[in-house]
Amino acid sequence: MEATERVARFIVDTAYEDLPQEAIRLARQAFLDCIGVTLAGAAQDTGQVIARFVEGEGAAPRATVLGHGVRTSASLAALANGTMAHALDFDDTNHPMYGHPSSQLVPVALALGEEHHLSGREALLAYLVGFEVDVKLSRAMNMPHYLAGWHATGVLGTMGSAAAAARLLRLDVPHTEMALGIAGSLAGGVRENLGSMTKPLHAGNAAHNGIKAAQLAAHGFTGTRAILEGRYGFC
Repeated sequence: MEATERVARFIVDTAYEDLPQEAIRLARQAFLDCIGVTLAGAAQDTGQVIARFVEGEGAAPRATVLGHGVRTSASLAALANGTMAHALDFDDTNHPMYGHPSSQLVPVALALGEEHHLSGREALLAYLVGFEVDVKLSRAMNMPHYLAGWHATGVLGTMGSAAAAARLLRLDVPHTEMALGIAGSLAGGVRENLGSMTKPLHAGNAAHNGIKAAQLAAHGFTGTRAILEGRYGFC
């Protein structure tokens, strides 16, 4: 079994009952913290701009942009909420990721959870599955990835967000492999943009593209089945 298939099986097969109680406790704390910093970020210039942008897109009102009374598509709500969550740079961080996992994962769980009327248990499970993918890729790829100029929140975070979204959409293993393959070509974010509005956009874009990758895969869109182990793949 190759690396991408192993990761996809982990995403699909992990059950809520498999989660350590300490992980669940910390995930609940992370959700509350991320919502708090998102509401704070909503009042910043970055939050105001991204909220106006997604509202102007005119998408079907399926998920909420926090702090603005705006409803839009799940992917655009995740774009806005992820950007606002990282706007003040107070969101949680992770080593060895050298990035911000919750600001890209919580918006995915909130948006798809709202759109599909999912439970809190499903949201926490998807968050922790996505977190695990973020961190395992970080262990494999950092520090060279970070020192080369990539912002892990946007790059590695897109893969974790796709994992969380695939879980929330209940994709099977082949479709989850496709979601990861698509996400690998949607991942991006460079450290040169640190200090500008584009840095928090990396978190929002990871959440947005993770959802988009999983939704495309659910519709039958294809990508490589070897995004992790392939010669020209993500790693």
